[in-house]
Amino acid sequence: MTTKVCEKQLSEIWRRQRFGGALTTEGGEPVEIVYPGRSNDGRGGDFCDAVIAFPGRTARGDVELHVRSGNWRNHGHDRDPHYNNVVLHVVYSSNNECPTTLENGETAPVLALDRYLAAGPGQARPCIGVLKRTGKRRVARILEDAGDERFARKAEELLQELMSIGPGQTLYQAVMKALGYARNKAPFLELSRRVPLAALECSGGRSDGFRRETEALLLNASGLAAADAKACSDDSESMRQATGILSMNAGQWEARARPGNSPRARIKAMSGLLERYHPAGLLRGLLDEVMKAVPQREGIVSIEEALMVGPDEASESRADGKAAGLLGRGRAGEIAVNVLLPFAHAYGRSSSDSEMMGKAVALFCVWPRLESNCVERHMMAQTGLTRAEVKSARHQQGLMAVYATLCIRGRCGACPLGKPQSG
Repeated sequence: MTTKVCEKQLSEIWRRQRFGGALTTEGGEPVEIVYPGRSNDGRGGDFCDAVIAFPGRTARGDVELHVRSGNWRNHGHDRDPHYNNVVLHVVYSSNNECPTTLENGETAPVLALDRYLAAGPGQARPCIGVLKRTGKRRVARILEDAGDERFARKAEELLQELMSIGPGQTLYQAVMKALGYARNKAPFLELSRRVPLAALECSGGRSDGFRRETEALLLNASGLAAADAKACSDDSESMRQATGILSMNAGQWEARARPGNSPRARIKAMSGLLERYHPAGLLRGLLDEVMKAVPQREGIVSIEEALMVGPDEASESRADGKAAGLLGRGRAGEIAVNVLLPFAHAYGRSSSDSEMMGKAVALFCVWPRLESNCVERHMMAQTGLTRAEVKSARHQQGLMAVYATLCIRGRCGACPLGKPQSG
């Protein structure tokens, strides 16, 4: 009798690597699963950031799962460019459709798991059970060290950009990119380059129309204004034409998001920030907030509130009837930790301001947990760690650093979470 496996069960088998033996694709090519990847919360393959080794090459990309190999075509993936990053098509059983054809004409090998399940689970990842093996204090030190390294890398990258395009534009681009979440980072970065900070802050003194015109200029340049006629104005169109700004294609944006996370809402939020710090400027305004903040709870709250933007008259209402804010406390905290503090460190370094550098590091070290994201949840499930161990933003950053620099690069042997040291 044939064992029946649904796709959800197959996903769990793949995630936990509950199969063993020397693996071979349906095309007869040996294959090693260096890293199975994490569940994909976007479009494309079921697992992303996988590392798959073939003879003479290592592939990094997505893994798509199906019960039968023919489901690839049945589900229309061969016509969908979002699946062009698939490097391995994993199925429970093959019906002789191999290899898998992608939309761009490339192919992905097929791995059928049915004949490998009886061999039992493969070799467990060395980071599983790390807490019992290494101790809570040692885990904390590992995460803090990795978090500090991630902070330093971000600061160094921002320093290099700062030296190239200037501090104000660097900060503005980084904040805009952070407003885009994972799906709209690229278009927000492009928008910030098409409409530079200088073009937005060149208006004269503070006026009632500054925020409205800033928002209209950004929406026009984004290509989203056509769907939001209220945002257009003759003044912003004249300014756009005078500066030679070309509009983006609205199709560049991922529109499938909650209303509060939509590109239009985030553009409104940036317009609100620019208005708040006009005419002194976004750079001076946010750096002043960092310098006056104490590395304690009240200082953290003050920086969060410096980045938060409340609702405007067009904001949608929440379930409780209140207008939803354009940039809430949770997202403000993420921007502070991932952008503002490492930028302040980079700016302090560029201007030989050791006080600013020290303040940025001190705030980072005491910042409480941020909202959980998909990478953190994946890593906590993989390692068995809980919020009792990953209890600060510094720890979270460390866990994401391990994922980015070790896990998805297939460097398990170099990972400190996999080494049996006690502490």
